[in-house]
Amino acid sequence: MNMLNFTVGPVMSADAVREIGAEQVPYFRTSEFSATMKENEQLMKEFAKADDNARVVFITGSGTASMEASVMNLLTADDKVLVVNGGSFGQRFVDLCELYAIPHTVIKMETGQQITAEMLEQYDNQGYTAFLVNVHETSTGVHYDIDLISKFCRRNNLFLLVDAISSFLADEFDMKQLGADVMITGSQKALACSGYFHNRAFATSNRAHRTQ
Repeated sequence: MNMLNFTVGPVMSADAVREIGAEQVPYFRTSEFSATMKENEQLMKEFAKADDNARVVFITGSGTASMEASVMNLLTADDKVLVVNGGSFGQRFVDLCELYAIPHTVIKMETGQQITAEMLEQYDNQGYTAFLVNVHETSTGVHYDIDLISKFCRRNNLFLLVDAISSFLADEFDMKQLGADVMITGSQKALACSGYFHNRAFATSNRAHRTQ
Protein backbone atom coordinates (compact mmCIF):
# COMPACT_ATOMS: atom_id res chain seq x y z
CA MET A 1 0.00 0.00 0.00
CA ASN A 2 1.40 3.38 -1.02
CA MET A 3 0.78 6.00 1.66
CA LEU A 4 1.15 9.75 1.09
CA ASN A 5 2.81 11.80 3.82
CA PHE A 6 1.22 15.24 4.31
CA THR A 7 2.79 16.01 7.69
CA VAL A 8 4.83 19.12 8.45
CA GLY A 9 7.89 16.88 8.39
CA PRO A 10 9.56 14.68 7.52
CA VAL A 11 8.02 15.38 4.14
CA MET A 12 8.09 13.17 1.05
CA SER A 13 11.32 13.38 -0.94
CA ALA A 14 11.62 13.30 -4.71
CA ASP A 15 12.79 10.10 -6.40
CA ALA A 16 16.07 11.74 -7.41
CA VAL A 17 16.80 12.65 -3.79
CA ARG A 18 15.98 9.16 -2.53
CA GLU A 19 18.20 7.61 -5.19
CA ILE A 20 21.14 9.66 -3.94
CA GLY A 21 20.34 8.56 -0.40
CA ALA A 22 20.65 4.94 -1.50
CA GLU A 23 24.20 5.45 -2.76
CA GLN A 24 27.32 4.56 -0.81
CA VAL A 25 28.22 7.12 1.84
CA PRO A 26 31.16 9.18 0.49
CA TYR A 27 34.44 9.27 2.36
CA PHE A 28 34.77 12.65 4.03
CA ARG A 29 38.57 13.12 3.94
CA THR A 30 38.62 13.95 0.24
CA SER A 31 38.74 17.15 -1.78
CA GLU A 32 35.51 16.09 -3.53
CA PHE A 33 33.66 15.89 -0.22
CA SER A 34 35.05 19.26 0.85
CA ALA A 35 33.91 20.83 -2.42
CA THR A 36 30.42 19.38 -1.95
CA MET A 37 30.16 20.81 1.57
CA LYS A 38 31.36 24.23 0.38
CA GLU A 39 28.70 24.13 -2.33
CA ASN A 40 26.09 23.16 0.26
CA GLU A 41 27.10 26.09 2.44
CA GLN A 42 26.85 28.52 -0.47
CA LEU A 43 23.41 27.20 -1.42
CA MET A 44 22.15 27.48 2.17
CA LYS A 45 23.37 31.07 2.36
CA GLU A 46 21.60 31.87 -0.91
CA PHE A 47 18.37 30.23 0.28
CA ALA A 48 18.52 32.12 3.60
CA LYS A 49 19.50 35.38 1.87
CA ALA A 50 22.37 35.67 4.33
CA ASP A 51 25.38 37.98 4.21
CA ASP A 52 28.29 36.88 2.05
CA ASN A 53 30.44 36.56 5.18
CA ALA A 54 27.88 34.39 7.00
CA ARG A 55 28.78 30.80 7.82
CA VAL A 56 26.73 27.60 7.92
CA VAL A 57 27.18 24.92 10.57
CA PHE A 58 25.87 21.46 9.64
CA ILE A 59 24.77 19.25 12.52
CA THR A 60 23.82 15.58 12.31
CA GLY A 61 21.24 15.73 15.05
CA SER A 62 17.72 16.75 15.93
CA GLY A 63 16.23 20.23 15.81
CA THR A 64 16.62 20.34 19.57
CA ALA A 65 20.34 19.63 19.10
CA SER A 66 20.70 22.77 16.97
CA MET A 67 18.62 24.81 19.41
CA GLU A 68 20.81 23.61 22.27
CA ALA A 69 24.03 24.22 20.32
CA SER A 70 22.90 27.78 19.66
CA VAL A 71 21.89 28.55 23.24
CA MET A 72 24.92 26.99 24.92
CA ASN A 73 27.49 28.49 22.52
CA LEU A 74 26.05 31.94 21.86
CA LEU A 75 24.48 32.99 25.16
CA THR A 76 25.97 33.32 28.63
CA ALA A 77 24.96 34.23 32.17
CA ASP A 78 25.76 37.85 31.27
CA ASP A 79 22.87 37.92 28.79
CA LYS A 80 19.28 38.95 29.43
CA VAL A 81 17.10 37.07 27.00
CA LEU A 82 13.51 37.37 25.79
CA VAL A 83 11.93 34.04 24.80
CA VAL A 84 8.64 33.69 22.93
CA ASN A 85 6.79 30.68 24.33
CA GLY A 86 3.63 29.80 22.43
CA GLY A 87 3.83 26.02 22.46
CA SER A 88 6.02 22.98 22.96
CA PHE A 89 8.93 24.30 20.87
CA GLY A 90 8.90 27.71 22.53
CA GLN A 91 8.96 25.86 25.85
CA ARG A 92 12.02 24.01 24.58
CA PHE A 93 13.91 27.29 24.27
CA VAL A 94 12.79 28.17 27.81
CA ASP A 95 14.00 24.79 29.11
CA LEU A 96 17.39 25.29 27.43
CA CYS A 97 17.82 28.74 28.96
CA GLU A 98 17.04 27.25 32.36
CA LEU A 99 19.41 24.33 31.78
CA TYR A 100 22.33 26.64 30.97
CA ALA A 101 21.41 29.30 33.55
CA ILE A 102 20.77 31.99 30.93
CA PRO A 103 18.81 34.87 32.51
CA HIS A 104 15.56 35.13 30.57
CA THR A 105 12.04 36.50 30.50
CA VAL A 106 9.26 34.48 28.91
CA ILE A 107 6.73 36.11 26.59
CA LYS A 108 3.94 33.62 27.22
CA MET A 109 1.49 33.29 24.35
CA GLU A 110 -1.97 31.78 24.44
CA THR A 111 -2.63 28.91 22.02
CA GLY A 112 -3.03 30.36 18.53
CA GLN A 113 -2.15 33.90 19.65
CA GLN A 114 -0.15 36.22 17.38
CA ILE A 115 2.55 38.47 18.79
CA THR A 116 1.75 42.20 18.71
CA ALA A 117 3.59 45.50 18.96
CA GLU A 118 1.86 46.17 22.28
CA MET A 119 3.28 42.94 23.74
CA LEU A 120 6.81 43.94 22.77
CA GLU A 121 6.70 47.62 23.73
CA GLN A 122 6.86 46.85 27.46
CA TYR A 123 10.31 45.32 26.90
CA ASP A 124 11.79 48.36 25.11
CA ASN A 125 14.95 49.78 26.73
CA GLN A 126 14.94 47.21 29.54
CA GLY A 127 18.49 45.98 29.08
CA TYR A 128 17.70 42.83 27.10
CA THR A 129 20.51 41.48 24.92
CA ALA A 130 18.93 38.64 22.89
CA PHE A 131 15.62 37.40 21.50
CA LEU A 132 14.70 33.74 20.87
CA VAL A 133 11.72 32.74 18.75
CA ASN A 134 10.39 29.71 16.89
CA VAL A 135 9.12 31.77 13.96
CA HIS A 136 6.65 29.00 13.14
CA GLU A 137 5.47 27.34 16.35
CA THR A 138 4.80 23.92 14.87
CA SER A 139 2.80 22.65 17.84
CA THR A 140 0.09 25.31 17.33
CA GLY A 141 0.56 26.31 13.68
CA VAL A 142 1.18 29.99 14.45
CA HIS A 143 3.65 31.86 12.23
CA TYR A 144 4.85 34.84 14.24
CA ASP A 145 5.23 38.28 12.69
CA ILE A 146 8.97 38.15 12.08
CA ASP A 147 9.02 41.65 10.56
CA LEU A 148 7.57 43.06 13.77
CA ILE A 149 10.08 41.08 15.85
CA SER A 150 12.94 42.26 13.61
CA LYS A 151 12.01 45.93 14.09
CA PHE A 152 11.83 45.45 17.86
CA CYS A 153 15.25 43.75 17.92
CA ARG A 154 16.85 46.40 15.73
CA ARG A 155 15.70 49.33 17.86
CA ASN A 156 16.88 47.57 21.01
CA ASN A 157 20.08 46.16 19.42
CA LEU A 158 19.13 42.60 20.35
CA PHE A 159 20.86 39.45 19.14
CA LEU A 160 18.12 37.67 17.13
CA LEU A 161 18.12 33.86 17.11
CA VAL A 162 15.37 32.31 14.98
CA ASP A 163 14.26 28.68 14.83
CA ALA A 164 12.94 28.43 11.26
CA ILE A 165 13.03 24.64 11.07
CA SER A 166 9.45 24.15 9.88
CA SER A 167 9.11 27.41 7.92
CA PHE A 168 12.37 27.75 6.00
CA LEU A 169 11.66 27.85 2.23
CA ALA A 170 7.94 27.47 2.94
CA ASP A 171 7.60 31.06 4.21
CA GLU A 172 9.58 34.13 3.20
CA PHE A 173 12.71 34.64 5.29
CA ASP A 174 15.42 37.15 4.40
CA MET A 175 18.16 36.79 7.00
CA LYS A 176 20.04 39.92 5.98
CA GLN A 177 16.98 42.14 5.69
CA LEU A 178 15.60 40.93 9.02
CA GLY A 179 18.93 41.34 10.78
CA ALA A 180 18.73 37.78 12.08
CA ASP A 181 22.00 36.69 13.66
CA VAL A 182 21.24 32.96 13.69
CA MET A 183 18.71 30.94 11.71
CA ILE A 184 18.16 27.26 12.43
CA THR A 185 16.61 24.96 9.85
CA GLY A 186 16.31 21.26 9.03
CA SER A 187 16.69 19.07 5.98
CA GLN A 188 13.48 17.07 6.38
CA LYS A 189 11.04 19.98 6.08
CA ALA A 190 10.64 22.18 2.97
CA LEU A 191 14.13 21.23 1.75
CA ALA A 192 12.52 17.77 1.27
CA CYS A 193 15.74 15.85 1.82
CA SER A 194 15.85 12.56 3.64
CA GLY A 195 14.42 12.80 7.12
CA TYR A 196 16.25 9.69 8.26
CA PHE A 197 19.46 11.58 8.89
CA HIS A 198 17.86 14.69 10.41
CA ASN A 199 20.64 16.95 9.23
CA ARG A 200 20.21 20.44 10.62
CA ALA A 201 22.02 23.63 9.85
CA PHE A 202 22.19 27.03 11.30
CA ALA A 203 23.40 30.03 9.37
CA THR A 204 25.20 32.63 11.43
CA SER A 205 26.03 36.24 10.71
CA ASN A 206 29.24 37.91 11.83
CA ARG A 207 27.49 39.15 14.96
CA ALA A 208 27.03 35.55 16.05
CA HIS A 209 30.70 35.52 17.05
CA ARG A 210 29.87 37.31 20.28
CA THR A 211 32.15 38.45 23.05
CA GLN A 212 30.80 39.22 26.49
